[in-house]
Formats: sequence, C-alpha cells, structure tokens
Amino acid sequence: MLPIARAAMVVGLFIGIALVGAFASNSQALSLDDAVKQALKNNPELLVETSSQEAQVEALNRAHAGYYPRIDVQAAVGPESSDNPTTRALGTPGTVDLTRREAALTIQQNLFDGFATEAEVALRTAQLDWATNRIQGTAENIALRTARVYLNLLRTDALVSLSLDLESTHLRIQQQVRQRSQSGVMGTADLDQVAARLALVQANLIADRRLRQDAAINYERLVGEPPGGDLQVPQLKADALPATLEQALEITRRSHPTLASANASISASRAEYHGAAQPYYPRIDLVLQGTWGKDLDGLEGLNRDTSLLLRLNYNLFNGGADIARRNQAAAQIGEATHARSRVERQIVENLRLAWTLHQTADARLAALRQSVAASSRTRDAYGQQFGVGKRSLLDLLDSENEVYQARRAEVNGVFEQRVAAFEVLEGMGKLLPAMEITYP
Repeated sequence: MLPIARAAMVVGLFIGIALVGAFASNSQALSLDDAVKQALKNNPELLVETSSQEAQVEALNRAHAGYYPRIDVQAAVGPESSDNPTTRALGTPGTVDLTRREAALTIQQNLFDGFATEAEVALRTAQLDWATNRIQGTAENIALRTARVYLNLLRTDALVSLSLDLESTHLRIQQQVRQRSQSGVMGTADLDQVAARLALVQANLIADRRLRQDAAINYERLVGEPPGGDLQVPQLKADALPATLEQALEITRRSHPTLASANASISASRAEYHGAAQPYYPRIDLVLQGTWGKDLDGLEGLNRDTSLLLRLNYNLFNGGADIARRNQAAAQIGEATHARSRVERQIVENLRLAWTLHQTADARLAALRQSVAASSRTRDAYGQQFGVGKRSLLDLLDSENEVYQARRAEVNGVFEQRVAAFEVLEGMGKLLPAMEITYP
C-alpha cells in the first residue's frame, strides 16, 4: 500500500468516525474490548483484589458457623498411678497402677451470645461488599488505562502515517524541482530548500516511529502481551454519556463502586460497634455431654455419665476493656463516615474535570477540523498556482507544512476527545457496562 493511501486509511479511521455507535468487535481486528478483557485477565493488582474477595467469602462462611452447634470428641488411653483417699480406704498398699481409658462426646449449641454472631455476620458481609466493589473500581480504572494506551496506539499510527504522507509529498515536490532545475527554470538553491525540508520531515518521521514503539511498550506492560493485528477504532453508543453533568453526578452518587466501597466500610464499622456490646450480655449455651471411662483414679471398672446442661457465662468486670472497645468502634464509625465524604468529593471533582475536558475537546475539535479544511484549500490553491509560476516554492512548502500541522493537531484533538469520553464514563463507574464487559 502506498504511503499516501495508508495515511488516508489510518487517519480517516481515527478522525472520520464520530463518537457514536456501539462498542463493536471485529474478528479481523484487535478491538478495545479484547484488549480490556486481556488486561483484566492478566493484571496483578486485580488478581490481588480478587484473592482478597475470596478470603472475605470464607470469612463470611466462618461467621455463619456461629449459628450451628459445636461437636467435640475426646479420647485418651495410658498408664495411671493412683494414690488417693479412695484407694487407701480400700486397704490397697502404696499406689495402684492401672491402664486408664476414657472418651467423651460434647454437643454445644449456643442459645444467646449477646448478638455477637449477628454482628460478626454483618461485619463480614460488609467487608465482602467492600471487597467486591473495590474489585469493580479497580477493574474500571484498568479499563480506562487500557483505553488510553489503545487509543494512543491509534494516535501514533495516525501520526506516523501523516509523516509518511508528508515525506511522499516532499519527494514528489523534490522531483518536480529537480526537473525544473535541469531545464533551467529553477536553481540549486530551490533544490537545497526542498532537501532541507525533506530532511526535517524524515527526522520527524523517526520521532513519530519512536512514539509508536513507546506506545506499544506501554500497551504490552498494561495488557500483558504486545498488540497484534489491526487496531479497531472504538465507538460509543449515542446514549453512553448522559446529556448533562447533573445526570452524570446523579449516576455517580448512586452506583460508583468506590463510593459503594466507602458505604460498605461504614456498614462494617457499625457492625463492629454492635459486636462490641457483646460483653455486656451473658452467654447461654445448651450442652449435651456423654463420658465413658474405665479404670479411672485407681478404681477398676466402668464409669458412664450423661448430662444435659444449660450453661451461663457472664463476665462482671474486665478492667474497662469492653467500654474502651465500644468507644473505639464508635470513633471508627465517624472515621469511616468522614472517609466516605472525602472519597465522594474526590470522585465528584474528577468527574467534573473529565466532563469539562470532554466539552472543551468537542469544541476544540470542531475548530481544528475547520483549520484542516481551510489549510487544505489553501494548499491545493498554492499547488495549482505553483504549477503556473504564480507561487514560490517556499509558499508551496509552507502550505504543505500548515496542512500537516493542522492534521496532527486534529489527530491529537480526536485522541483527547475520546479519552475524555472514557474518563467521564469511568468517573461515573460505568465504563465496563458501556463496553458490555462483565467482571468478574
């Protein structure tokens, strides 16, 4: 494919597609969806969060165990020497040596523990909710970072293509000037001028290729593998972004995973506060116990005992530790509440900034496209006038450079606009749903 055709294809893809449509996939192209899924699969940070969530699931299962009975079995066997009033009363001289055997089965069911089990279950449920929402928040952030590096690959591809296009144009102009120089119409100074401009274009092309290499490295570092295949320009549904900032803020406050994590932290602190009241209540257990023994305490024969007891334990004084623990838990509720307010302020601020950036990028892109159109018309007119000798070589080269700079600014403007759109979605906690990606 010729450089000019390749430039038109890449730049046209990156610039010409408006921010509408659905996130689509193409079996012949590497879509952003695929890149995000791969990044979520390989990201160590997310794997750590997932392991933490799994630990919280087991912690909740452990808390539920408090509702069930506890069953213990004990058994023992071994030699025993006994010298006690009972053996001496039997007239046995010295000690009695027997092989002691014993076993016990105890079934204990808690009837009341001062609401400690309920508080523990509530605590572990809140912590699991916190971990789950934290995973969602981390996944949203990874999706945004992946979108940035993916779009940056598209941007650098477009910049390389623009530089190749400009190089091809300068080579064509150089050939025209060489022919005119050979016919005596133009001099060697004109050839030197074109050569100087061409060398600068080629230097910029080298720099753009380096930017493309850096973009590929950043992509591989985040996604876990190098980019492969053709890149597909991501598109958003027309209704992906809300119509107003107020609607975006309402969605954020209602469903942002980081805010949900902060709410879960408050719930966990409240559960700890309720659990700290457990020492103020007695503990009541129903205990069924059966024991079996043989040759115990120097007396030959079997011993069997069975009991069903209602057992009460009540601590009357603990040095003030229980009061201190409850006060500590109350303070932690305040800490979690203030932390939630801080998180909300930060999220709202980030969303406002992203929204403003997106609105600005939209307006700026419209102006940049007007600049491209105007400079392209000027370039075309100068090219025709240069052909009939009404424009100088310098005018022609300058007009080509103006078009080139305008198109580069347009490419960067499209990149900023698209990234800003993704940042707005991530700021609402709705980036993955907009991409129709479910995690985990």
